[in-house]
Amino acid sequence: MKRILIIDDTKDYSRMIKLVLTKAGYDVSIADNGAAGVEKANSIKPDLILMDVIMPELDGVETVTQIREIESLKDVPIIFLTSVTASENVIIPVKDQNYPAVSKMKDHNLILNKIHQLIGR
Repeated sequence: MKRILIIDDTKDYSRMIKLVLTKAGYDVSIADNGAAGVEKANSIKPDLILMDVIMPELDGVETVTQIREIESLKDVPIIFLTSVTASENVIIPVKDQNYPAVSKMKDHNLILNKIHQLIGR
């Protein structure tokens, strides 16, 4: 079973998307801030990370930068989640890499489709 880590400070959203992903057959863990997300990613070695862009203290870009410094996580696919944009084709650059971003306000099938494209079912 593929493992997904959600790093998002909005607990209600995290629980809701975890339910969606669990029903789709994924093993899902949650971290409610960037620092906890880096630690959890390092311990569970997820197949994919869903990353909130805007979080207090350590935002999504800073969190991704720290995750990419861990050798075993440097190739883990990351999808940013944002409530700021409604566009479906947003890319967020972090250092020398571009990451897809999906609006939290969109249909959950869009998030599932992106996940399926990156890691399968």
